[in-house]
Amino acid sequence: MTQTFVARAASAVSRAASALALGALGISVAFAQEASDEDDVTLPKMVVTSTRKELQDALSPGVVSVVYPDDAKGEHKSLPELLDRIPGVYVRRVAGTGQYTTASIRGSAPSQVNIYIDGVPFNLASETAADLSTIPISNVERVEVYRGTTPARFSGAPLGGAINIVTKKPEGLGGTVEAGVSSFVGRQGGASATAPLFGGTLLVGMNHDESKGNFKWDSFPISALENGISYYASGPDWRDGKLTTVTNNSDIPVERTRRNNSYDKDDILVKWQDDAFYAKWAYTYMDRYLPTSTWGGQTLNFGVANNEADVSYYCYDDGSCITPRQNATRQKQGQHDAVVGWNESFGNLTLGLNLSMMNKSAHFEATDPPGTFFVGQEWTKNHTRRYGAAADAAYQLGDGWAVDQLLELHGGFYRETFHADMSGDWTGTDFVDRLRRYKTDIQAQNTFTLNFLDGLQITPLGRLERMDGDTTVGTSNLVGVGSNLGTEANSGWQPSGSISAKKTIGEGWQVFGSWGSYSRYPNFYEIYGDGIWVRPNIEGSGNDVHIVPLSREFGHNADVGFGWDGDLGYTLLGKDLKGGFRATYFERKTKNEITLYSSPVGARYVNSGDTYTHGGELEGYVVWGKRADLQFAVTRQEGWYQNDGYRYYGGSTPGQRYPGLTNRTLNNPDLVANLRLNLHWLDGDLVTFFETKHTGRVFRTVTGFERSLTTFDTGVHYALGLGAKVSFGVNDLFNQGPKQSYYAGGTQSSVASASGYDCSHSPLGEALCNLVNGGETTWDYRPITYNVQYPQQGRTVYATLAWEF
Repeated sequence: MTQTFVARAASAVSRAASALALGALGISVAFAQEASDEDDVTLPKMVVTSTRKELQDALSPGVVSVVYPDDAKGEHKSLPELLDRIPGVYVRRVAGTGQYTTASIRGSAPSQVNIYIDGVPFNLASETAADLSTIPISNVERVEVYRGTTPARFSGAPLGGAINIVTKKPEGLGGTVEAGVSSFVGRQGGASATAPLFGGTLLVGMNHDESKGNFKWDSFPISALENGISYYASGPDWRDGKLTTVTNNSDIPVERTRRNNSYDKDDILVKWQDDAFYAKWAYTYMDRYLPTSTWGGQTLNFGVANNEADVSYYCYDDGSCITPRQNATRQKQGQHDAVVGWNESFGNLTLGLNLSMMNKSAHFEATDPPGTFFVGQEWTKNHTRRYGAAADAAYQLGDGWAVDQLLELHGGFYRETFHADMSGDWTGTDFVDRLRRYKTDIQAQNTFTLNFLDGLQITPLGRLERMDGDTTVGTSNLVGVGSNLGTEANSGWQPSGSISAKKTIGEGWQVFGSWGSYSRYPNFYEIYGDGIWVRPNIEGSGNDVHIVPLSREFGHNADVGFGWDGDLGYTLLGKDLKGGFRATYFERKTKNEITLYSSPVGARYVNSGDTYTHGGELEGYVVWGKRADLQFAVTRQEGWYQNDGYRYYGGSTPGQRYPGLTNRTLNNPDLVANLRLNLHWLDGDLVTFFETKHTGRVFRTVTGFERSLTTFDTGVHYALGLGAKVSFGVNDLFNQGPKQSYYAGGTQSSVASASGYDCSHSPLGEALCNLVNGGETTWDYRPITYNVQYPQQGRTVYATLAWEF
């Protein structure tokens, strides 16, 4: 009842704001600022900076990139779109635009990336990875992305890297109101206000975002076939006299409209802060439908068969009609986050303490269920509650000495409890509806600044991490096989650490490098499954059924690079050109990689093997006075298994199934690039921008991959005066999202039509086979292009109006 009331209240406020913008073209102007723009930022560890560049250097001894949401305010961009600009980051929109979204850093799995909000962990043990689509950015100051070394002030030792989302600091007296509309029945609205209170400042913000997501797309497999002709799989399925019908395309429509793709999101942020204390409460609510795969729920060999995804109905020549079942699922989710903390400096010593609470509930419901219900098939519910405490200390030793030191200590403890429930009578099973874990970490780093070596910085970092509870030792699991899941590899204190170095050389040049070891414990979901489709790692049969314990992942990261920042030494129309770049080479080795092993009757997570990933990053900018600025980022990477890796259904390895082919790590692109150009006019009152993003091939299997996707965005921002700002633009200008295709590889890339059998491989012999079947058959092969499983929303026009007071 409380969640519903708060969600409706947030929605009512933001809808009222939306009404202000009806008929207007607008977005708050978000001029892309130059790299030298000044921002007064105070960090918890006594670091005060005046520019964004200095802030970036102070945040981490390793490689860190920072993106500011206000630079793109009003462009209807969410956290995933902002992360697209960061080198090394790949954002995977698993079920399409606005749906479940995760991030990989430098080729890692999303589960190996830690997400923090104001330094407090966001990841939960009940989920394989953090869902970025549920994190609002309307009241976010900046997003920090740590690649390689993760500073000691963040709990844990992430294999992939870390993303920290920093909410805005309440300051002064003022506020903003904004509202916008977009294609596919999209609406956004929000309001925020700050005011002095109790010796500090209070910030209150409310926002709403919704969309039906009903864009159009064409079924590529169906469009490739001719009406009235039966086709067959062009591989082993049709050889030896075994004909497997793929489809008869006489009546199934090619043009589709995406169904069950809507979302409705609300969020509230209340934050109070003074010079020493702070308190924050945030609430997010989401109601969305989960779309079905464009492959129609079939395996890829039969991906053309009965492809009824997003088809409302179709009729045959005899007048009979079919209304396909869409397997629609509705997800409702509410989450409360609360933090109270203290942070104060005493000379060279800074101390900090925070207490946090997270309370999250999720409900999944089948809105178009089958006639027969199994356990959990109608609905499932889960509830997670986590309490945490963290303490920090920093001490500055020396200022201008031969060797200055900054010692930082961090300790954290988190208790997380997960409750689950599902439809059907599971009381007679071994289903476990409650799991709990305890996580403790102690971390320290010391930054040595060697002034006698012209400011060389060396930063060693050490961690101790311990996990207790059902994540490592349990007597039951969600699907009914009792076992002790603990192993020595998962128990006790696990050490890890890193060492980083960086040095400024000459005028604006910098070199840097790091090496570190990292680890990750398997989470509830990976160990126990969901009780329905994903199951524990069970092996054996009969009386020999047993669980194979999942071991923690561990490995190391390393990077080395150089960069430059300064005056380019050229002028254009009287304006100086400034710029900078950073180039980095990185590598990662991971042992006991945890991956999903799927079969026709279920799936489970297994330790699939050891992986190696390496690549390069290039990022930079060019500024032409106050008239134009250009930012770019490029990442090239590749990864593979070093010991044959994951398994296909039936137990074969990729090396056995596809001899001679590279056993790649999956679900990460080989190339990602982003470029944005801002042009400033009328003394900065008018800004036009152009942005392009390229995502290279993404392999989903050894031979199958999503083809590359390139999109273009453009728009304009205009300051109307008196605090009013308006913008409009187009995302994915050329509508490429719905047109992205998938190459299946091998025998799955074509189908054939014929009136008889192919006898060339018949066990009867070719002559006898031809005699029995009336002569040889001439086959007509037709190449097949598949849609990606979940296409992205295409051309989207938006407009927003904002007022700041």
